[in-house]
Amino acid sequence: MSTDLKLTKVISYLEAEFPGFTMTRTDGPQGAVVLRLASSAKVHVVYVEKEFLESISIDDVQARITEYRLAATLRDVGEFPIVVSNNGCIFA
Repeated sequence: MSTDLKLTKVISYLEAEFPGFTMTRTDGPQGAVVLRLASSAKVHVVYVEKEFLESISIDDVQARITEYRLAATLRDVGEFPIVVSNNGCIFA
């Protein structure tokens, strides 16, 4: 299945968790997707690894990033970039 559909799930999750933030998407290193969330007061950066998107089923995306506590991790670390990998959320 296309990684684009899986990435859409990640984006939808982040939009729900960070209302009022503007999100931009760029290509990152080694096929990762970089999502930058910005508000007037804060910026969060998420690298979604290609391997994460390729290895997970679309039905498991929401559960996995919730299990990883992606939104809470972003709030806790502030502007420090986070990588979403098969091993969880790690610091970039």
